[in-house]
Amino acid sequence: MGIAALMVALVTLVIAVSIHSEMRHLLGRINAIIDTLPGAYDAMRLIEDIERTGEQRGHVVCDSPKNTHISWDLAIPSPKTPRSKKIKSQIWRCIRRLAHSWSGDIYEPLVQPPRTKKWELNSAFVGNAEAEEFLAKGWEPFSVTSDNKLWVRKVRDVEEEKVNS
Repeated sequence: MGIAALMVALVTLVIAVSIHSEMRHLLGRINAIIDTLPGAYDAMRLIEDIERTGEQRGHVVCDSPKNTHISWDLAIPSPKTPRSKKIKSQIWRCIRRLAHSWSGDIYEPLVQPPRTKKWELNSAFVGNAEAEEFLAKGWEPFSVTSDNKLWVRKVRDVEEEKVNS
């Protein structure tokens, strides 16, 4: 009788481990898909703020495709978070860290926080060789004025400029 109970326990353990590994794999893929959506970084910042303060003080606003920002509700004063909420969130954060270390979590965030960047702007007349040269070098056209000028822009890393200088 004891051997049969041991066999049932082993079979149950094998099934549980396989279900756990499949779920980890599936959730890792779901997290990767979610992280590559527009606004993932802003949404994570807002979620962290909600977890830290216990209040929703802002909303993620989508200005245009692939362009989001957080609209902080300035009318709502920063609340004094009760000590019990802070302790509760710290306990759950500790439990999450322990669970990640024990389960061997394979998920790593794909979205990196934005670096400090600045737009470099230039203009040239439409049809001019200079305009064609800008477009060939990868400049992005964003406006054409009434005097037939094509405005182009390119993102430059401020950190790279400091290193190159």
